[in-house]
Amino acid sequence: MKKLLIIIFFVLTIGCARDNLSPFSPRAQQRIENQGKINDIKTAQDSIVKEVGQLRTEIQGNQNKIQSTTGTNNRANTGIQILSGDSALVVIFCLGALGIFGVVYYRSKAVKAQATANIFAQSIALQNNQQLEDNVFLAAMNSPVETDVYHTMVRNQTLRKFK
Repeated sequence: MKKLLIIIFFVLTIGCARDNLSPFSPRAQQRIENQGKINDIKTAQDSIVKEVGQLRTEIQGNQNKIQSTTGTNNRANTGIQILSGDSALVVIFCLGALGIFGVVYYRSKAVKAQATANIFAQSIALQNNQQLEDNVFLAAMNSPVETDVYHTMVRNQTLRKFK
């Protein structure tokens, strides 16, 4: 058994008497039959390289066109659009609703204040006290509501006369 292993080892390492039988022999003349396939691969590779080059020049041309048009028409779309899209619509409607609620709130306060002033003017007019009326006019003098106080007092005095 050992002898057989030694013989196989020598045959594989040293080689057979004929070089054509040894797969490791440098003299073995192996013929490659794929010359046509290699040429086909080279032509396919060359055509792909050519197409990639054409695409590269086309992309560079498009980039130059884009850069030249943005340089001359930079006034067309300038600035940042803050209120654009659906969220801006929601924000605008919310701000509008808040504005409407604010106007309604302050209008109701103004109506209440006017009603209160009318009640005070009626009670002053019903008392028929000239000193109290003079004190009210002196307090309202040189204020922004002087004319409003005067008109309210005069209106309630004329109403008192008709009653």
